[in-house]
Amino acid sequence: VFFRSDEKLERLDGTNILTHPNIVAIAMMPPEMKAGSEGDDFNTFEIPFEYKTDHVVDFTNNRYKLAVIFSSSFNGDLYEGAIGSRLVVDDVLVVVEDDTQRTLDNNQEQ
Repeated sequence: VFFRSDEKLERLDGTNILTHPNIVAIAMMPPEMKAGSEGDDFNTFEIPFEYKTDHVVDFTNNRYKLAVIFSSSFNGDLYEGAIGSRLVVDDVLVVVEDDTQRTLDNNQEQ
């Protein structure tokens, strides 16, 4: 979850992670992948961010944060899922476009 941080919002939590008005974009596992996989092999996949149309990203005047959540079950925060589910996370990479990367590099505190 990519969101705008301000004096009233330093971090998101389980009550507002998908609903807070400061959310700019969300990258969430699509429904067809919710069933997971069997076996011991790693699965590579990409999950693109879906931006809300009413937000304009402005690194000059706003601070932004990225919340990353991993769970062995899709509704793990609700204690739903298969008993014995296991999640192994390996090689997480967040990719940004070139223009955005330059902005982030030049403004490290943001």
